[in-house]
Amino acid sequence: MKNFYKPGLRMSIIRLHLYLIKFLADILIFIISFIGKGDDNTNSDFSKGNSKTSSSRANKKSRILMLSGILFSKRAVKKKNDQQQEEQDSYGQYLSNKIYEHQLSLANREKGIKIAEDIKSKRGALRFSKGYFPYAQDLLCGFALLFIFSFLNFSSYAQAREATEPEALQVGDTVPQDLWELPIHVVNDNSKNVRLRDFRDKKIIILDFWATWCGPCINSLYKLDSLQPAFSKDVQFIPISNESAEKVKTFLDTRKIGLLSGHGNSDISKYFPYRSIPHQVWIVGEKIFATTDGINTTGENLGELISTGHVQLRNKVDNMSVDLQKPLLIGGNGGTAERLVYRSLFMKRIQADIGGISFDRGANNVLMYNVTLAMMLTRSFLYDLPLALRKENRIVFECSDSLMNTITARNLKRSSGNYQDDVAYHNWMDSNLYCYNLILNRKIPQRDALEIMKSDLKNFLLLEKGIEVKLEKRVTRTYVLQKMDSYKNLTTAGGRSSLEASNGEIFLINNYMSALVSSVSNALDRKGDPYPVTDETGIKHKIDLRLAISRIENIDQLNGALKRYGLELVLKDIPMEMIVLKEKNYN
Repeated sequence: MKNFYKPGLRMSIIRLHLYLIKFLADILIFIISFIGKGDDNTNSDFSKGNSKTSSSRANKKSRILMLSGILFSKRAVKKKNDQQQEEQDSYGQYLSNKIYEHQLSLANREKGIKIAEDIKSKRGALRFSKGYFPYAQDLLCGFALLFIFSFLNFSSYAQAREATEPEALQVGDTVPQDLWELPIHVVNDNSKNVRLRDFRDKKIIILDFWATWCGPCINSLYKLDSLQPAFSKDVQFIPISNESAEKVKTFLDTRKIGLLSGHGNSDISKYFPYRSIPHQVWIVGEKIFATTDGINTTGENLGELISTGHVQLRNKVDNMSVDLQKPLLIGGNGGTAERLVYRSLFMKRIQADIGGISFDRGANNVLMYNVTLAMMLTRSFLYDLPLALRKENRIVFECSDSLMNTITARNLKRSSGNYQDDVAYHNWMDSNLYCYNLILNRKIPQRDALEIMKSDLKNFLLLEKGIEVKLEKRVTRTYVLQKMDSYKNLTTAGGRSSLEASNGEIFLINNYMSALVSSVSNALDRKGDPYPVTDETGIKHKIDLRLAISRIENIDQLNGALKRYGLELVLKDIPMEMIVLKEKNYN
């Protein structure tokens, strides 16, 4: 701190500070005296009715005048000038230190206020005389002025911030003076800058925000370039691009477009935010008349507006409420679900202990919720593999065990009811169960809806799990339903097609053999039998079949019932269509 001021300049700076403080303090005392007089005049009637209050005010005024006389009398000034060099150096150093400390605290107004309050609390100890502290009054005034300067500086900073963020203008708004004065940097004018005020004598000013890469903008520029000479008396077109001067100038020169064009004017675009270009702003007189996309800028519309002062234009709609960085329709972003015409999505498990499939023939809404990816796969291949519905035994896994475990629940330990033991079970479901939803604006055949789902699922598994999905023939151990030598011709007596189980028997009535095979396949799957079932009987017509068995427990039991009709299930290794999941090697 001792070397804050250079020795040769120290006393000169101190004197300058003293003179400045005295001058400003004179103004401060004058203001205080003026306010005191104003208070006396305003409250004169009340003072007449209350002598005690009037006496108190007179005493207060006399103290103010006495203080001003003490502070700024010639005698006090003389005493200061007569101080010894040592005392002046000491005070100068002290004042310098205080000013420096306060400069450090300007960035925080609260510190300045705290210092002022501290001085106020100790004012009883300060005596404006030589015996106690001869320069206390100057120090107090100095801090008061510094506080005022910091407040003014803060206000100026706030105003500067507001000035850099203009409010967006809407149709019907008056053009503010700041916009009239705002420089527009142009590429094809010797002055380099123009202002809207330069064209205030025109009836119409049209700002055209454009870019060199925008096809519709280029077409619009050619049109404006041809209209400018025809309407030069009443209309001024000002194209504005946010691109560099060199790029804009080269582009205009190459295409021989002579319009006065701005570049890099991001400041002016703050008054007219937009999402798409071309974006044209019509200024008529002192107001924003319209914002269009360029199609409305025709000779006919310009002529009608000039002659009548009115023309009907369609204002361009830039939906500024849409956040293009977020999914549409989520939280009302872009509208509500009523505007939805087509959607397919995957999402993680719904946080609820439910799960299932909502799928009807001719549906326009396919919903699968809280199911495994394996179940989604077999459902989507329903028409390719008719007997593969919910059958993981029609899937070949050529991927790691960890990937297989995320697709199926094959190795999942089921819930036991014990909270601690079930934590892993519920964590697995949260991580590996999914929902799929397909929404269309009209009903389509089930087969077509499944084709869309299959395509979505293939893309999802490739992107999310790194797995390719293919349908291939593979030699697989399979239960084959076939005819025996004792086969009898099966026919039907007609009636409603059905597959019923009652009174300890299974009835296939006027139905295809595939219905029986599907029923058998489901029964074996529930028993944990790992092999798929296929039909090689060659029976294509509808039949009636009655099995004296209500509950299929094993193959031998089932074959005992089928033998009556000359049919049997045989375990064979045969080529079958299978869903093959192959891990993608991105390297």
